[in-house]
Amino acid sequence: MCIISAMGIAYVHLKYIEKVVLESATPLEILFLGRQDCTDRSKRAKELISRSYKSVGLPVPNRENSYFTDTLLLDCGWGSVVDTIDISNYEGANLVHDLNVPLQLERKYDLIIDGGTLEHIYNVPIALDNVSSLLKIGGKVVHFSPANNHMGHGFYQFSPELFASYYSANNGFSNTKIFLYDPRRRNKLFGVKIQHLSSRVEIMKSGRLQIWCEATKVQDKLVKEIQQTDYLAQWNEFEEAGANSSKSVFKGRMAGKIVSKIKKYRFTYFLALRLYQSYRKVYWHSMSNWNPDLTTIKWK
Repeated sequence: MCIISAMGIAYVHLKYIEKVVLESATPLEILFLGRQDCTDRSKRAKELISRSYKSVGLPVPNRENSYFTDTLLLDCGWGSVVDTIDISNYEGANLVHDLNVPLQLERKYDLIIDGGTLEHIYNVPIALDNVSSLLKIGGKVVHFSPANNHMGHGFYQFSPELFASYYSANNGFSNTKIFLYDPRRRNKLFGVKIQHLSSRVEIMKSGRLQIWCEATKVQDKLVKEIQQTDYLAQWNEFEEAGANSSKSVFKGRMAGKIVSKIKKYRFTYFLALRLYQSYRKVYWHSMSNWNPDLTTIKWK
């Protein structure tokens, strides 16, 4: 089962959904968080939709404006069941529920799609718990959510830390993948190296960024208390040092020697620091091949 989340469905999101769907040998039971429009009228979006309808022998619908993505998935056989859940049925959702409140349904899903709903829900932890509870074992969740420079779009913008911490092995998930997507660079995804989160992954961009996440549920587990990864690493290091007081003494002596050296060669130190900070700003915090926290993935 799979769950997907996005800010309105465009070609790039449809392409990712298609990839997830085709990984399954049988049609999936799918749930959309919110009823998502597909407003992308680009040539490549029309070609993907046309190909999907023709593959099942159906005429391609002539829609000049937009249409709901759940209809596409159901018509083209991508899902045997495609439900949509929202707080209101004003757009025609067949399940009406406030995701700020715990939810229990008899049906569990193979895929849950959030195409831009999570950031509009105030109680994000409850919403994520609802997603987890509605997934089958082996089911997938996919989020297409706002990251940088979406102020005013919803309640929140998200970072890799949230998804990596929630969809972790401690909480019954595996194979968690996180990507950053810049709409101005349409043919690239940037994969976040989750193992680097213990020292923070910080990205600075002048334009808007989306964060995509895919995770697989492997166990039914109660979600444990979640703490930020880099702080956990520091706390663990502190506790280990406390267990061995000689380490603390050694580190204290070393820190004193370093401070004395800085005072003696302060000009050289501050020049090196400025150069290092400039390097981090240009490369480490950028969306580029130079950023050691990211991997570049061609996406067509």
